[in-house]
Amino acid sequence: MVGRKSGPLGINRVIELIEQLFLYDKERHDPAAQDRLRERLAAFDKMLELPNLTRVRSQSCCITRAKP
Repeated sequence: MVGRKSGPLGINRVIELIEQLFLYDKERHDPAAQDRLRERLAAFDKMLELPNLTRVRSQSCCITRAKP
């Protein structure tokens, strides 16, 4: 992500990937699912630092970041 323009599909992919990984861990009844999700949420903080992030994408990051 560093040095690249953040496209809407790239941002959406990261959001969906993090959500799907959490659901996968949760469905497997993995006790560490919440811990891994917390670690992965750092990606949203990094995305919020991107210079070309639109207001809508920024809001998506914040909303998804606040879910757990």
